[in-house]
Amino acid sequence: MPRVRSQRNKCKHCKTVGCLYFTTDTHCSGCKSGLTQKTHEFEQTLKKMVNTLTKGSKDAIGETVLDTLANLRRKDTFLKAKDVLKFCKGSYQMDWWYRNPQLAKPIDKLLMRVVDYWNIHRDLGFNGTMHCYWNPYDDRNNTREDLYRDRKKLFVKPGLAYVIGQSPHLYPEINIAHIKISNH
Repeated sequence: MPRVRSQRNKCKHCKTVGCLYFTTDTHCSGCKSGLTQKTHEFEQTLKKMVNTLTKGSKDAIGETVLDTLANLRRKDTFLKAKDVLKFCKGSYQMDWWYRNPQLAKPIDKLLMRVVDYWNIHRDLGFNGTMHCYWNPYDDRNNTREDLYRDRKKLFVKPGLAYVIGQSPHLYPEINIAHIKISNH
């Protein structure tokens, strides 16, 4: 049940001390989950943003990496980690493509478009080397806290910056003023 911010007839204050939300239950959904109000709102916003950016990504996934890249050229969208999982089970070695992203390997070009990169994790079936290069969060148990802590720089990734820089008018959801391709 989502949190309700209006005083409807059947709503009452959440019984958690200090919570200002209204609910039809005893406690609002954020308090039931053990999250603070800001963290719960952040998670909802992040989920909505990822779903908006990856709208149509299932249709873009092809049988091979090259088919998928061809589909992405026609339909400009980002991808979810679970969509590219089938391509990420074999051996993997990353080339240092930050200076010229156009020369990246095809699998790296797909991984540049993964918005929820925190789900590129070996526990979910990804190659461990790929996890090391693409996901800075190693502890799956504390991912929610890490994402909230880094919320202002979640999308400051070289691959995302390159993709967004190609056509920034398509991605108004992401503030790209502070995103730059970094030369590590």
